[in-house]
Amino acid sequence: MIGRQKIKFLAGALVVLASSRVVADSGRQIPIEAYQRAEAVRLKNIAAVPLNLGVVPIWLPAGDGFWFREQTLAGWRYVAVDPGHSDRHEAFNHGKLATAIAKISGTSVDADHLPLTELTLLDEHGRHIRFSVDKTSFSCEVASSVCSATDVAAKDAFIVEAPNHAIAAFARNDNIWVRDLKTGGERQLTSDGEAHFAYGKWPDSGLLTVLQASSGKKLPPFGFEWSPDSRRLVVTRVDERALPEYYFLQSVPYDGSRRPKLISIRTTLSGESIKAAAEMSIIDVASGVGHKLATGAEGLSLPYWWSTDNERFLAIQSGDYSRKTTLFSVNAASGALREVLSEESRTFLQVSPLEYDEPAVRYLPLTEEVVWFSQRDGWNHLYLVDGHTGRIKAKLGEGNWSVQNIIRLDERKRVIYFSAAGREPNQDPYFRHLYSVRLDGRGLTLLTPEAADHVFTPVTNPAIGTELEALGFHSATPQPFSPSGRYFIDTWSTVSAAPVSVVRTADGHTVMRLVKADVSGLLKTGWSTPEAFQAKAADAKTELYGVLIKPARFDAARRYPVIDYIYNGPQVVTTPHDFAGGLNDWVTSRAQCLAQLGFVVMVMDGRGTPMRSKAFQDYMYNNMQEFALEDHVAVLKELAFRLPYMDIGRLGVIGHSFGGYAAMKAILGYPDFYKAAVASAGPYDMYGLYALDAFFDPPIFSKDTTPPAAVRLPINWGRVDLTEQAGQLKGKLMLAYGDLDENSYPAVTARMVNALVKANKEFELVYLPNRSHAYVDEPYFTRRTWDFFVRSLLDEEPPKDYAFANSK
Repeated sequence: MIGRQKIKFLAGALVVLASSRVVADSGRQIPIEAYQRAEAVRLKNIAAVPLNLGVVPIWLPAGDGFWFREQTLAGWRYVAVDPGHSDRHEAFNHGKLATAIAKISGTSVDADHLPLTELTLLDEHGRHIRFSVDKTSFSCEVASSVCSATDVAAKDAFIVEAPNHAIAAFARNDNIWVRDLKTGGERQLTSDGEAHFAYGKWPDSGLLTVLQASSGKKLPPFGFEWSPDSRRLVVTRVDERALPEYYFLQSVPYDGSRRPKLISIRTTLSGESIKAAAEMSIIDVASGVGHKLATGAEGLSLPYWWSTDNERFLAIQSGDYSRKTTLFSVNAASGALREVLSEESRTFLQVSPLEYDEPAVRYLPLTEEVVWFSQRDGWNHLYLVDGHTGRIKAKLGEGNWSVQNIIRLDERKRVIYFSAAGREPNQDPYFRHLYSVRLDGRGLTLLTPEAADHVFTPVTNPAIGTELEALGFHSATPQPFSPSGRYFIDTWSTVSAAPVSVVRTADGHTVMRLVKADVSGLLKTGWSTPEAFQAKAADAKTELYGVLIKPARFDAARRYPVIDYIYNGPQVVTTPHDFAGGLNDWVTSRAQCLAQLGFVVMVMDGRGTPMRSKAFQDYMYNNMQEFALEDHVAVLKELAFRLPYMDIGRLGVIGHSFGGYAAMKAILGYPDFYKAAVASAGPYDMYGLYALDAFFDPPIFSKDTTPPAAVRLPINWGRVDLTEQAGQLKGKLMLAYGDLDENSYPAVTARMVNALVKANKEFELVYLPNRSHAYVDEPYFTRRTWDFFVRSLLDEEPPKDYAFANSK
């Protein structure tokens, strides 16, 4: 569906920053060493310090053996593992291979830092390997380290190759063309494409148009998917012709022009009735004959699950503002659709537990069955469904716990392996474990018993993955199971206990330990181990979970100001529950720096977030104006009572994106509680942002025609326009925005600024030219954030114009 194309944290643009601020000199100076400590634990500086946080296996093409890269203080070594014999040894002579690579490449190669990318084991014994170094592909015989090399041909990023690698589709002049990759011959496949209804064009709702227009970056074609037999092409184009234009102003064009550049996109704002419409077709490439699919305006979502004969595929549609989910079967020859099953809900439905993960759905082509993800009983569970009739044949697990991701489906043995949270008693309900169950619903088995978070990296949602690839981000998801399915890699940890990686049999028996992470170097940097806590929500009943990050050289006898680092969106969980998450999470990694300056930082997930019950997440539905701030207030009060070192009389809040909205709501909605706020890239007026209808009931409008219909707002969505509350500001506020923010429009921040000016309120404003949504970790903005809280909560002056040693 179109709305699933949104990415909340894309890689940012570059260039210069500017700002305006008002400061008061308290006379006291924070020691520069505090800033140096904070800089030392920036994620860019410490991400590579801990060793062996996990294991990424490189499996032999058959059997159960694998290689992995084990980190050492000197660099890394490749280790070969034979689980069947509990054996591990160095995979090859690293010195000899380094010499062989250097001889061919003509450059020096360090045996402790072999730069092998795309490493592949070519035979079942691991005797031959292939890898890339820079733009050269190497093939090597392992025992002798005899290698041959070829230049890696540059791939054409603007074509979509068919699975047979003989032909490719591409877009030209709003239409689809096909190229014979052997002869180079080209022919036109469609002729009805036009501006704003073009084949291959990324829809403006995909949030890439501003980046493309401002930088001149060319993107690969959108919406081209081949059938596995390369006979047919399933294409999606989005009709945006009727949508109103929306403008961005690039004040500092990349080409150096002194004339600002106007960038236009077409979009629907929240509450507006006009919508973009997806049109899908399936085209027989040989004949050029195409058939439109009667999907309606929502289209179908990736992935498509094809039958073994390539004559039909299954796909999901989530329409009605995501309150209805339907599985369709599509006839590849005619384009005819047949509904297999459908679910409806008063609130939004999901097909994956987290928005950024692939659907927790699998197709069994041999038996024409589907493993279906559903929240129909109030929890995330899996069901075995007849792929023809939609009849439920079995429920694959029962109880008040939630499936997270499908890890493996063994169609032959009819066993499915999945991660789930909340099933094991007396544990953090966010701890994930791996389970297996037969497809008849019997034999549910816990495979990872340790009371910790067992991390199995999920596959990225295909729509989001496609956008990331368009931006040049390519990553493969590690496969934890061996090709035979007899063994899997399990890594577990907590936020305070370092990861342990082991090999287990498919029934959960531990075969051998691979590595335990070495985090001693990390702790020497001054990095603080997050401390998990639980406390009651505002309803005084619901248990909430979070972490505290304490200041450097913490002294429990002292009183420390507190910062609430908030996100709390309904699509992701912010609080880490594993060690690597505590290090790398985009919130806790920045919270670490603030703690080094002398703050206790709280990160938690209030009601309305995922990974627990449907009712827990539904708390956010029709309640976006509150954003669970009442839970944060209740928890902060409880923690301050229990932990006297937390001085919530000096309380700050910070957030970016939805977190920026929440931070602004905190300082305006609780003006006597929160004393300072940093709000960046927030949708402060949700009516001024792309459609967020999924989180509200369908809009109801007053019959009153004043103001004009063009600016009429839903009367049933509550006070989601924070500009109306600008007059409630009492504390100190810093706003930040990028003028090319495709995700939280600059005009929304401008409306907030205008409201604050009208209310005669003092605030700081950081304006960032040429920045998209992801500027939150840039040095200048980071340093300005530190300065603001040091002045506002510590009542001290920061080092003037502190400059990071690493300016990126």
